[in-house]
Amino acid sequence: MNLWGSASPGCVPHRFPEPFHAHNTPPMSDEPTLIEPLQANEKPVVLSSDSAATKITASINIAVAGFGSLVGSTWGDFELGEILGRGGMGAVYRARQASLDRAVAIKILPPELAERSELRERFLREARAIAQVTSPHIVQIFHAGTHLGWHFYAMELLDGADLGRRLRDGWHPTVAEARALILQAARGLAAAARFGIVHRDIKPANMLFGTDGTLKLTDFGLVRRAGDEQLTTDGQIMGTASYLSPEQALGKPCDARSDLYSLGIVFYELLAGAPPFASDSITGVVYQHIHETAVPVTQANPDVDHGTAAVVAALLAKDPAARYQTAADLLTDLEALSAGRSTRVFRAKRHRPVWIVPASIAVVVLALGAGWWWQRSAAVAATAAAQAEAEAKHAGQALAAAQAAAQQAREAQARIEQERQAREAARRDAYGRFADLEVGEFRLRLRELPPGQARIGSPPDEEGRSRDEIQAGLHITTRQWIGATEITQAQWRAVMGVLPEQAHSGDNLPITGIDRTQIASFCARLTQLAPGLDIRLPSEAEWERAARAGSAGAWSGDRPLATQAWYAANAGKRPHPVGSFPPNAWGLFDVHGNVAEWTGDIYRPREATVLTDPQPVSGDGKAVVKGGAYDDDPEDCRLAYRETARAASKRLGFRVLATQLPPELR
Repeated sequence: MNLWGSASPGCVPHRFPEPFHAHNTPPMSDEPTLIEPLQANEKPVVLSSDSAATKITASINIAVAGFGSLVGSTWGDFELGEILGRGGMGAVYRARQASLDRAVAIKILPPELAERSELRERFLREARAIAQVTSPHIVQIFHAGTHLGWHFYAMELLDGADLGRRLRDGWHPTVAEARALILQAARGLAAAARFGIVHRDIKPANMLFGTDGTLKLTDFGLVRRAGDEQLTTDGQIMGTASYLSPEQALGKPCDARSDLYSLGIVFYELLAGAPPFASDSITGVVYQHIHETAVPVTQANPDVDHGTAAVVAALLAKDPAARYQTAADLLTDLEALSAGRSTRVFRAKRHRPVWIVPASIAVVVLALGAGWWWQRSAAVAATAAAQAEAEAKHAGQALAAAQAAAQQAREAQARIEQERQAREAARRDAYGRFADLEVGEFRLRLRELPPGQARIGSPPDEEGRSRDEIQAGLHITTRQWIGATEITQAQWRAVMGVLPEQAHSGDNLPITGIDRTQIASFCARLTQLAPGLDIRLPSEAEWERAARAGSAGAWSGDRPLATQAWYAANAGKRPHPVGSFPPNAWGLFDVHGNVAEWTGDIYRPREATVLTDPQPVSGDGKAVVKGGAYDDDPEDCRLAYRETARAASKRLGFRVLATQLPPELR
C-alpha cells in the first residue's frame, strides 16, 4: 500500500475507475487483494486459500465514503487540508502541524476498518516500525494518535514524484544514476535491518523523492519483524508480483534477503528499462520468480559494466543463501563501484535449494480455483507435477515430501481440468461460446467470434445488388467478441450516466441519435470501468462476417425476412426492443433490421482481394453503415448492402466488438 496516492479497486469483478491524483503523488493501492490481472501499474497481491480480501473490500467501500468531509477539520495539533490519496487502508491528507507551523502528511484509518483487529494492528505496526528508524532514506513518523475513533499518524510530507512515476514518464537513468538510487535505497534498508524490520514490498512506487532529490523508502504497510509470523498465515504471499522474492512467491518466511531480491528487481528495471520477468498474468510472473533465471542485464543494456551486472546477478539469486546476506554487504560493493574500485560480490556456497516447489504451486492452484485464473493454472499445475517427480528422483533427502507434493499437484491439475470443463459448459449454448459482461448496472452478452475465414460482398447475380458490393476474402487470425444485440438505451445510461434525447424511448430499445464521436466516448468509458476490456466499433468486414455467421447468401438464414427482422413491411416506422426475433447461427440478433448500425470504417471502394485482420479505417468522410433499419426495403436489409452516413440519426444505432475481455471473462 503506497502512502501517497489513489485507490486500488480490490477484489471485485470489475474495478472502480482510477481516482484523482494530486501534487505529483504516486498512486496508493489497497491492502493486498486476491489475484488480479497483471497491469502496467501493479497492485499488491495475496495468494491465499481464504477470501479475507473480499471481506476487507466490503469495509473499504463504507470507509472511504466519508473522507471528503474531513477536509478543514482540526485533529489536535493538526489541521487537515486536501486529500492526497485514498485506498483500501484509509486516506492520506496534506495537513499543517500548528505548533511547529510545518506541512505534514496525515495517514488515517477510519473506524470501520479499525474494528478489524488485523487491519488495526497492521496500521499501527507500520507507524511503530517507521518511527523507530532514523534515516534520511526512510520517511519519518512524527506522531500517532486517535481522533473520534479514527486512528492516524503524522509523517514527513514529500511533494516529489515516486520512482515508479518517473519510470512511467519515460525516464531512463544512466548506469551511474541507477547505482546511486539503489545505493540510497540500500542505506534505508540497512537502517531498517538494524531494528529487524523487513519491508516486504520494495518496488519503485514505494521509493519517493524529497525536494532535494533524496530517495526515501515509504509504505511499510506489509512490514514485519524478522521471525514474527503472527500476522501472516501459511501459504500467504504478500507483495507486488513483479518484485516478489522466490520465498515470498512460495509463501515461505522472509528475512532481509527477500527485500534485497526485490531491490535487485528494481535495479534491473532501472538498467534494462523493464523488470526481468513479465507475463500476461500474475501467476506467470510468480512462476518465473521461482523457476526462471533472469536474462543477464548486459544483454538488455550493453552499457552496464560487469561489476554492476555481477551485483544485480547476486541480488537475483533464487536461493537466499546465494544472495547478499545484508544490505550492509550490498552497500560495500555499491560504494566500491561508485568509487571505481573492484567489488567483492558476495558468493555463498551455492547449495541446491530443496524447495518443495510443486507443493507450493499446488496450494496456489487450489487457492485460486475459481475465476479467470484457470486458463494459466493448468499448465502451471502440469509443470508442477513433473517438477515434483524430478525432485523425488534427485533429492533423496526430500523423497517423501516431493512425492507428496507431486500427488498434490496432480490432484490440483485434475480439479483445474474439471473446473475448466464446467466453466466451458457454462459459457456455451446452441450458438457457441459467449461472455456476459457486467459492469455496475451494465449487462451485455458478447458472442465469441473464433479465428477463421469468410467472404464478404455479394455475387453479381444477387437480387438488389449494388455495384460497390465487390466480393473479397476475409481472414481473421485472432479471437473476437461482438455484442449479441445493439446497445440499448438502458445500457448507454448505465455507462454514460445520461441519455441523449430519443425519438422513441424505452430501456430495451436501441440507442439512436448518437454519432461516432459519442460512441468512441462510450467505448472509452466502458473500457475504463472494466479494466482489461478493449472494445470498439467493428470494421465493416468484421461486422459482415459476424452477421453472416457462415452464410454466403443475402441473408444470415433461410427464414423469411419478416420472421427475423424489423423492416419497412412490419416495423410500423419505429424501432422495437432488441432481440425480438430469433438470432442468427452465431447468436446475433437484429442484423437485418430494427436500426441500421454504425461501423468504424469510412466508406471507400472495395477491391477484390483478401483482407487479413482489417482494422477500422477512420477519417472525416462518410462512414459505412450496415444492417437494415425499421424503414428499409428488403434489398437494403441484405448482409452485403453498404449504406453511408455522416451525422447522427434516429434510425442509426450500433453494437460493439471486443478484441480483449477482462481477465475474469477469458
